[in-house]
Amino acid sequence: MNIQLGSHKSIDSINVDNNNIIGLTNKIRNFEDFELNLFANSSEIFENEYDLTEKYRLYGSIEYISILNGLEIKTLYRKSDLFKPFYDLKDYDKKYYDIFNSFDIYVVIPTKYNISLGNNKYIRQFEVVCKPEDIVIQNVGFDNNVYGDKGYYFQINNDVDLKYFDVNEDIEKIKYETYENFNYPITDFYLYFKFKDFFGANIMYNNWLNNPTKSILTQNNINIGDYIYGDVVEINPENFSKEIIKNQTYYFNLSVEDKIMVNKYNPFLPIKIKKYSEELHTENINNTSYIDINQIPEYAFNIDNSGNYVWRTLNNVSNYIDENNVVNTPFINNRKYLFNKLLLNTVPDISDLDTKILFDEIITPNKFLFINNTPTNDINKLGKTC
Repeated sequence: MNIQLGSHKSIDSINVDNNNIIGLTNKIRNFEDFELNLFANSSEIFENEYDLTEKYRLYGSIEYISILNGLEIKTLYRKSDLFKPFYDLKDYDKKYYDIFNSFDIYVVIPTKYNISLGNNKYIRQFEVVCKPEDIVIQNVGFDNNVYGDKGYYFQINNDVDLKYFDVNEDIEKIKYETYENFNYPITDFYLYFKFKDFFGANIMYNNWLNNPTKSILTQNNINIGDYIYGDVVEINPENFSKEIIKNQTYYFNLSVEDKIMVNKYNPFLPIKIKKYSEELHTENINNTSYIDINQIPEYAFNIDNSGNYVWRTLNNVSNYIDENNVVNTPFINNRKYLFNKLLLNTVPDISDLDTKILFDEIITPNKFLFINNTPTNDINKLGKTC
């Protein structure tokens, strides 16, 4: 309904406010069971749409902490090079280690194709669903960590759709694809960081089949649908639990004077998409009503031959209440937008003898300033008002 201004009607007319009263009526009506004419509840519709979709858009921040961050890329280093601050090294005619040129980054998802180690222990394998060209990494304007290193922002430009990630299977078989092996629903995506091999030095990984030993990583040209050898998990069906008991670790070497410095890092950074409840549910299907049986989720474990099932409720991260926190995530265009803060760090492997010797020699100033004053404050009163 449009109201025309007075000045548009005639020259001498004055513009005034117009109020049109619109009457609303509210009739109380009772809804009968099984009535065909049902009303629409917008909140319920939103929650149902949110629960049904398996499309995700991933973005967030990455904090990269490493003794190599800002180090010039070359074949041989002095020990003093490792302790120079970033701004002393910066020369734009040279290349330096940072998150942009140190890693190829992929998005991977746990698969159902795992390797059994016995005693409910499995080596997980991850399937590649996004390649480096699908991932944007940028500096964050004024975000520095405690070491003065720049913070980074990441964004995945493609949808990560759980229902269609497995390119090696019939596209119509979408039921299992939201599950790992052992029937656990997928609760995490992972960013996979593969260190770039600039000078032909071998990147090593933990081979769990050999007790474990370090094996050479031979996977170079990684494509969508390829599998990545991962960590070790242990499952407990009776408690409906799954725990990572051995994280995967990658190793790479740098030549420092007359020694080899071994560096290590975990290449898989998790992005949480769902969480299990703390409460464990149990139900027996024998002599149980149809309604109770129908409430048992399809991922529940049948723990014996007597019809006993156990499970935990699966919550979307946006619905999850963690004591005092409720995490809200955007849901737009039938996609869930998940923000995550990730920490990537590479550290010297002190279990290696040469690396340990390098870091046993601590560079210190020639003179120390000793403080002999005894504190007069009571440490128990710290943080309390005067």
